[in-house]
Amino acid sequence: MLTAGHCSDAPAVTHILQPSNGVLYHFTLAERHTGTYGDVARHTVSYTLTDDFYASNTTVRDVSSVRPFAAMSVNEKVCLYSRQRSLTDCTSRLVAYWVSPNIGVQWRTDKDIGIGGDSGAAIFYGNVAYGIHFGGMCPNPNDPSECYDSFSLADYTDEALGNDSRVMY
Repeated sequence: MLTAGHCSDAPAVTHILQPSNGVLYHFTLAERHTGTYGDVARHTVSYTLTDDFYASNTTVRDVSSVRPFAAMSVNEKVCLYSRQRSLTDCTSRLVAYWVSPNIGVQWRTDKDIGIGGDSGAAIFYGNVAYGIHFGGMCPNPNDPSECYDSFSLADYTDEALGNDSRVMY
């Protein structure tokens, strides 16, 4: 199971509540990468995972493909399922990417949809995986037009974590 790498810093984060069935599942940190290829972590679980992700509280989608970094472009639409808000928003657009010395390559959107606790959520469009939610920024809280979400690239999880990393965003 993939999440944001910084989520693994909290020792109490050892379970996930699946909205579709209300079951609390245990997971164990297998490896984490915060650097050149983004902010991602892989966890092991005691049940079988597929390359699926939650698109809403009740909708699980199969990943049909991973959007290559080289194919992403400004103004492309992306979605975020905010588990904390129980909503899916597909109105964000890609604005720019940058390389941070601390968290590597990140794409930035034109809106801040996620809130605390949404880190690690899938960034997607349709059944295409774009990335893993890192967090939001609001440089000027009085001007929402300056707020944005950022995410690590699904395309780089293999480089960050190894070839078996693309399961359950």
